[in-house]
Amino acid sequence: MPPDEYPITDYWYEVSDEYIRDHLDRTPLQRLQWLDDARIFTLLCRRGSKTYYKDGKPWKIVPGSEP
Repeated sequence: MPPDEYPITDYWYEVSDEYIRDHLDRTPLQRLQWLDDARIFTLLCRRGSKTYYKDGKPWKIVPGSEP
């Protein structure tokens, strides 16, 4: 499924082939550290405010109107 057909989620992440090759060269401990960093990042993102409405339209922030 192409990225423009992905269902709307809180966020999405894409990696290059080069990044995957670099990741394969890491030690098991380095891979686990990367996985834990990704887990923490995911939890923090889910706590953040949404940047789009439920209908998929972007939410525009007007300076001075931040919560």
